[in-house]
Amino acid sequence: MDLPVNEVVDAIGINYHWNLFDKTRELYPDKPIISSENCAVGTTRGWYYEKDDTRGYLPAYDPEEPSYDPVAPSAGAVAYGREQTWKFIASREWIAGGYQWIAFEHRGEAIYPRLCSQSGAIDLYLQKKDAFWQNLSHWSDKPVLHLLPHWNFAGREGEPIRVCAYTNLPRAELFLNGASLGAKDVEKYGHAEWIVPYAAGELKVCGYGAGGAEVLKDVRRTTGAPVRLALIRDTNAEETRGGDTAIFTCVALDRDGNEVPDAAPTVSFLAEGCGKVVATGSSVCDHVSVFAVERKMYAGRITAAVKLNKKGGALRVRAFAEGLLPAVYSVEIEEKN
Repeated sequence: MDLPVNEVVDAIGINYHWNLFDKTRELYPDKPIISSENCAVGTTRGWYYEKDDTRGYLPAYDPEEPSYDPVAPSAGAVAYGREQTWKFIASREWIAGGYQWIAFEHRGEAIYPRLCSQSGAIDLYLQKKDAFWQNLSHWSDKPVLHLLPHWNFAGREGEPIRVCAYTNLPRAELFLNGASLGAKDVEKYGHAEWIVPYAAGELKVCGYGAGGAEVLKDVRRTTGAPVRLALIRDTNAEETRGGDTAIFTCVALDRDGNEVPDAAPTVSFLAEGCGKVVATGSSVCDHVSVFAVERKMYAGRITAAVKLNKKGGALRVRAFAEGLLPAVYSVEIEEKN
């Protein structure tokens, strides 16, 4: 029997065609409907400037304006930002949910020099983007407050900087060097936003609960120049036994121990003992082989993957950069059962 596909499927999926949801619901009121793909909106980790086609970087902020299918814009396929997407879904209780363009970025679907579309909430090298925290503010029952951008903009003194707080708290107040820049009410699944003339120092946001009490705060500080490297182990002991792959993040710190969010040294990695450095990555537009053990840092972070021997044992991971104090991370790796 020849039937339209929506007549025979158990659930109906719609990609990006937001204009079809209400119409489809009218035709099939008893079938679950999902947003089977959404949020193909690129953002570059740590890039708080305008789009740069030469570098391949996109603003890290959630897009306020929708993007249209470049192949067939008249067909109605529209990519909304995360906030607009979730407000649409949440306002229709009959939408069963939605699949964001894959949480973890992967290679492909790219325009040179980018290696991927940059539409994930976690970047190509497993670093959380601002979009990760924005999603968390939409979906978590626990209080969430995330401030962006970083506050290292030397040479832009007095220029207006867009500042956002992704939060599920009802009110947020911004402070620059102790002075209040105003409090904003935050609508459900929304965010707070200010335009701030740049001045070095401390940018702080406080999130307030329904009763007016401070619940959370988040701070960005202007840092000094990087003086040393540090290694952070991203995979815990249960996730990294002999034969597994351990993931490390290399960061650059200033003399006060603050992570420098715009640091860009070239770092060499070495693993001694029961492991071997098998991959590194930082910028989504870096075309140096992912298997290289030397990598230029982008936006203050490099990810390094270390393959562990099956029997385990002592592991030392080292990171070196010219002009900076090196980092070492030592750990005992258990044999895999």
